[in-house]
Amino acid sequence: MSKRTEESMKLRLKQRLDYMLGGAGIGVLKPLALLLGALLRRDHGLTVKDHVAIIKMLGGGSLVIALPALLGLRRKYPHVRLSLVTTSALKPFAEVLAIFDEILIVNDKSLYMLCVSAMRSLQRLFRVDTILDFEVYSKLTTVFSTLTCARNRISFYLGSTFWRERIATHLIFFNRFAGSFHFYEAAVAALGAEPATRVACAFHVARANGIEVYESPTNGRVSICNAPSRICVSPACSALSNERMLTGSQWERVLPRLVGE
Repeated sequence: MSKRTEESMKLRLKQRLDYMLGGAGIGVLKPLALLLGALLRRDHGLTVKDHVAIIKMLGGGSLVIALPALLGLRRKYPHVRLSLVTTSALKPFAEVLAIFDEILIVNDKSLYMLCVSAMRSLQRLFRVDTILDFEVYSKLTTVFSTLTCARNRISFYLGSTFWRERIATHLIFFNRFAGSFHFYEAAVAALGAEPATRVACAFHVARANGIEVYESPTNGRVSICNAPSRICVSPACSALSNERMLTGSQWERVLPRLVGE
């Protein structure tokens, strides 16, 4: 069995667990959330106070795509603590982006470690002011978001995720046939932030990682001044969509065109 096939099987198992355990959790939590919402009548106005948390469990590339939205949020509220809930696979992406004050790791290697690490993260985020769930299909992230008792719980929805209605405080429609960045930007726009430009993102990431860059006055492109060695970027994908991953022979044909050799 190839490593790619093994990873794909593990992902399918995690998806089944998410569906079963998350569905059961939502079945228990939704009536409680509705009851407490009616009794407590909390202020769900979209004003940012002291702490915002982001949930992103799969797709390091998606986290990079969300950078303009996240940097816009960071610049709009520089005083606000920004946390990320993710897995160890996405931690390197999050560290390179240099956006988050805190990265909370949920260990998904086993069900036991998943529960233990999720509980630790919940303790850190209990009664956080605002939480943004950037996972479109996950039921367990909806359970996690609800258990934080956040004042505002912002999630995506589409026709197949109707179960998020009235358990999230705010829903943003997610169109699977449009670029995901539109909806990350819509989520932070709901909080009064505008996405940063591509140039601003390039400057932020480069300087945060010790690389000097400058913007060309002629074409507006960002160029590197002092890189100690060649920087290579490899766009790939997670086990969620192995069919989109290029093979070695395909990279051999593509790379010379990109680097001009």
